[in-house]
Amino acid sequence: MEEEGKETFLPVATDLLIDMLVREGGGKEWEDMAEGLRIVVGVYYDRIAHRIRKAMEGAECHPSDLIQDMLQLFTAAQYGPLTEAMYKDAEQGQYSFKFPCDILWDSLDTTALTTYYRTHLGGAYLDGTLPPQFSKHLLVLVRGASQEQETSLFITEKINLLIEVIWAKLLAKIGVLKPDTTAARHVAHRTSLEDICRKEGVLNVFLKKITISEPTFKRVIVVHFPKEEKQAEENKDTSSLRNRKESASSPEASTTTGHGSAHVSLYANVPYGDLEGAFPFKDVHLRPLDKLTVVGMGLAAVVVILMTLQSLWEGEQDGSGLMLMQIFLVVVLKQVSTLFTTYTNLRTAYMREVHEWVQQHNTAVGMPVVSQLIDDVKAQEVKELMLAYFFLWKQGPSSSDTLDRVIEAFLLRKLGLSLNFDIEDALNKLTALKIASKTDNVFQITQTPQQWTTAVPTAHLAKLQLK
Repeated sequence: MEEEGKETFLPVATDLLIDMLVREGGGKEWEDMAEGLRIVVGVYYDRIAHRIRKAMEGAECHPSDLIQDMLQLFTAAQYGPLTEAMYKDAEQGQYSFKFPCDILWDSLDTTALTTYYRTHLGGAYLDGTLPPQFSKHLLVLVRGASQEQETSLFITEKINLLIEVIWAKLLAKIGVLKPDTTAARHVAHRTSLEDICRKEGVLNVFLKKITISEPTFKRVIVVHFPKEEKQAEENKDTSSLRNRKESASSPEASTTTGHGSAHVSLYANVPYGDLEGAFPFKDVHLRPLDKLTVVGMGLAAVVVILMTLQSLWEGEQDGSGLMLMQIFLVVVLKQVSTLFTTYTNLRTAYMREVHEWVQQHNTAVGMPVVSQLIDDVKAQEVKELMLAYFFLWKQGPSSSDTLDRVIEAFLLRKLGLSLNFDIEDALNKLTALKIASKTDNVFQITQTPQQWTTAVPTAHLAKLQLK
C-alpha cells in the first residue's frame, strides 16, 4: 500500500513532463529518448494485456502464468497484497453492513493459488510471509488509504448490540458461555459503534447521534477461481453486473485457463469493515433483533396452535371435531407460512443490500479491469523511467537514495507534489534496458540519449524487455 499521506502516482501528463525536462536542459536528443522509452513501456505492457485478453477469450493457459501476468500489472499499478493483519482488522469491524455477512469458502477453488505460491514463491505469500488462510481462496490486492465517517442515531444497531450484551451475560451467568477476556485488536483510525457504546454505555448514548469512522481502501482488486459446480452461477452474476454497468460488449469476466476459470473485479472506496462485500459467494445471517422477532412470532404461533387444539378437543365432545380439525390445519399452515415468509424476506432484504453495495463500489469486472489499469500503468512507468534516467544523466553516478531525493525535490519545486517516488523500480528497469549499470550501489548511465536512440532504432524498440 502507499505511504499514508504520500501518493506514488505522478498526477502530471507525460507530454508536460517531457517539456519540463527539455527546459531543464534535455534538448532535442532528450525528446527522442523519451519517445523511445514510451514505445518500450507501451509494447511491454500491451503484451501482458494481450496474453490476459487471449486467456479471457478462451485460449488455454496455465493458471500460474495468468496469475503472474496479472500480478505484474497490478504491482506496476502500485497495488500491494492484502496482509493477514489487514484482513484480521477488517474481520473485526462492520461499517455499511449492519448484519453478519459470511463468505462461502467451500465454493472457491484453492488449487490455482496454492500452486502459484508453491511454484513461483517457494510456498510463501506475496509479502514473503506464510500464506494467510484466505490467500488460498482469493488473491486480494489493495491500494491507497482514506477514512470514511458516518453520523447517525443508529437506533437499530444499538438495540442489536444491547441484545447481544444481555444474551452474552445471561449465557455466562448460567455457565454456558465463558466471558471473552481477549483484548480487541486495535485498528488505527477506527471508531466503531461497539467502542463508543462500551465506553459510554449503550443506554447513555441510546438517543444520541454518534459518529463512527472506518479506515478505507481506495482500491481493491479481487481475483478468484470458483469451483466448477459454482461456475455457471458466478458467470450469471458477473454477466448481470456488467449489463448493469453497460459493458456487455466487453470480454467475459471469467478467464478460461484449462484448470477452471479466473474472475477479476475492481472495487473503489472499500471500508475495512465492508471488505467481505467485495468477496464472492456471500451469505447473510439474521441480526439479534431479527432473531428475537422470529422467535417471538414462533412463540405466538405456538400459543395460537395450542388454543386451536384446545378448541378441537372441546369440539370433539359436541360433534364439531371435523370442522375444527380443518380449521386447525389451516391455522398451522398459516403460522408456518408466516414464519417462513418473515425469515425469507429478511434474508432477501439483506442480500439485496449486499448487491446494492457491490453495484455502488464495483467499477469493473473481467478484462475492463485490465484495460482500466493498463493506460495508467504505461503512463506511470514511462514517467518514472524518464525522471530516473534524466537525473542520472544530469547528476552523474549516484546512489538510489541521492537520486530519489533529487527527483522528489524537483517534483516538489516544479509541481508542488509531495510524492514517494519509486526509485528502485525505475533504476532496476533502466538496468534491464542496459542504459544504466550498478556498481557497489552506485548507478550510472551506460548510454547517452543520442547513443541509445542511434544504437536502438525505433523499429527494434519493441524487442527490448523490461524485467
